[in-house]
Amino acid sequence: MSKPISLEALRQSLERYQTHQEPRAAVDAGPSAREGREAPPGEEPIDPAVWRELVDLVGSEGEAAVAELVDLYLEDAMQRVGAIVRALPTGDAAKIGMAAHALRSPSASLGALRLAAFCRDVEDALRDTAAPWPHESIDQLLQESGRVTEALRRRRPSGVLG
Repeated sequence: MSKPISLEALRQSLERYQTHQEPRAAVDAGPSAREGREAPPGEEPIDPAVWRELVDLVGSEGEAAVAELVDLYLEDAMQRVGAIVRALPTGDAAKIGMAAHALRSPSASLGALRLAAFCRDVEDALRDTAAPWPHESIDQLLQESGRVTEALRRRRPSGVLG
């Protein structure tokens, strides 16, 4: 990636180099493995193997590149989560579904597999017009996004200001 890095360039690069086409571990578990459960105490919201792969991918760019990726993701995620929150009072399924979809792949790319799975749950529920409104899945997505934000801020290389 060339600098300055745009959100779209980041998204394209992460999708191109992502070895996991979908967050398989979380998606394959099926809805029953995720619904109604909070993350186990102490469970890290960022998959260490996916994170290591990302760090290896940036290689020579080092801490500055990782910090920039985290900053760009957090900025984008905040916008997506904000869009979901703003669309909730009116029940705008299209806006919520689009925001969840846009959040899913970058989250999986950074190792937030549980968040990516909740995004997929919301998308799937909103696509199925016969399904009830996915209150619980949306709540889980919002809660997990907070956990992911906190975890990424802890993992972000601290020697670089964003």
